[in-house]
Amino acid sequence: MAAQKGNTLIVLKGNAASPEVFTAIAGMRSKNVRVGGEPIDVTTDDDVSSGVSWRTFISGIVDFEVQASGVAKTVADLQAIIADGLAGTVANYQVTLTNFGTFEGPMILTQTELSGEYTDAVQFSTTIKANSAITWTPV
Repeated sequence: MAAQKGNTLIVLKGNAASPEVFTAIAGMRSKNVRVGGEPIDVTTDDDVSSGVSWRTFISGIVDFEVQASGVAKTVADLQAIIADGLAGTVANYQVTLTNFGTFEGPMILTQTELSGEYTDAVQFSTTIKANSAITWTPV
């Protein structure tokens, strides 16, 4: 993939309407996406070839997480983030990398942190995790 500008990685939240409309969340300046998994070791005593034991794995727990931070553009944006975190709201999210692909599925805010320097705007950071299966659609 050719180099991409950071502002082409966009986190959007759905409005649960039909058809669902996705809107960018607040004023996110920094976004990190982590896709990972934890394989399950299914090695048994008969996994031996030429006298050497081999480990065998199958797909296990798949994990998807977004960490984002920024400055909310409006009071309502920040209030929505706080409310979703306190309520444990599960909503559909899209994480789009323009000209590359989109992750989409139900996610939940698991952590939100607010910070404020004396002469700077209030900033936030939040962690959003998959609540169930996430789809990946390449462009």
